[in-house]
Amino acid sequence: MRFNSSPNQNHSNVKVIQEYVPLSFIPLYNIVMKYYGYILFGLVALLFATMAWPFFQSIFFAAIFAISLWPVNELIIRKFKLPPNLAALLTVFVTFVFIVGPLVALLGLIAREAFVFAESIDIESAFKFFDRDALDLFGFEINLRDIFVQLQELLKNSSSLIMQIASDSLGAISRYTFLFFIFLLFFYYFLRDSQVIVNRLKKILPYKSSQQKRLMAVLHSTSKTLFSGYLFTALISGFLAFVGFLLFGIQGAIIWGLLAAIFSLIPTIGPLFVYIVGALFVGYFSGLLFAVLFILYYVVVQVLLLDTLIKPKLLDEKLAMHPLLVFIAFVGGILTMGSMGALYGPIIVVILVTMYEFLFEEKGKLM
Repeated sequence: MRFNSSPNQNHSNVKVIQEYVPLSFIPLYNIVMKYYGYILFGLVALLFATMAWPFFQSIFFAAIFAISLWPVNELIIRKFKLPPNLAALLTVFVTFVFIVGPLVALLGLIAREAFVFAESIDIESAFKFFDRDALDLFGFEINLRDIFVQLQELLKNSSSLIMQIASDSLGAISRYTFLFFIFLLFFYYFLRDSQVIVNRLKKILPYKSSQQKRLMAVLHSTSKTLFSGYLFTALISGFLAFVGFLLFGIQGAIIWGLLAAIFSLIPTIGPLFVYIVGALFVGYFSGLLFAVLFILYYVVVQVLLLDTLIKPKLLDEKLAMHPLLVFIAFVGGILTMGSMGALYGPIIVVILVTMYEFLFEEKGKLM
């Protein structure tokens, strides 16, 4: 992008500069005039990025899904001889069914299992447990009557709070539904226009053709590894939770396993929340010793077995990075960008490492 002018115009511009602009600002003025097209483009691009930022997570997940399922889309094009727009629409529809279908089935299963679990609770024993003035817990006496009185006062004054929570919940549901629609929209266009997007990126990236292909392959491999790795470890986590709740005699082991699998996809929370709630039920029905054993089961199977042995095999080694870089990618990503940092971090680090290799491989100075 160049903006040329005639010599006469440049001469008149110099006179204007000398008359109105201090001499110390002339070099800066010349730089701005030489690159003002790029500067203007950068400012407009910044405004565009500001407008697109609220949809960043939807766009990011759409890109991850498009990169991961691009081979499926290409297979549909070759197998059924469909044009790119119909093939992309079919891929999005199948993905939508695989996402929404299990969620609907999960809600039905949760409702059924919750009903079975509620029927299994001995209400009379629960009332007898709370029908006392004080509770002795590890040698400390807790006044239950004062707690119940405070709870009653809180419930009397909580109507406005309940309305606020209901309003916020409805707003959150509407927001996430809208973001899911944005995800599907970008997912469709990323699939349909994948070749156009890739060709545009190749023109922008200052690398050789072989390096560009290598960078695209690294992005595809990383996205596929994160996509399949997190999904598979979530399924394993749900199965281990199901086995644990079943062994300790808690009703609705299936629902607890499904909840553990869902929470496993949230890096900052994980299945620990499900195990803590389960430990409370185990302690209530079977005693403190079994609750401690239940937490110990979580530490052994979830932390030591899954997080230490299985998960590194699926994610860390496939990413082919130094363990310190893996640590920064996951832990540093979560600390700086929240739970989504577990996805953003590895991709940022992989791109950084690949660009570092591009900078030094030709000079033979790769460290």
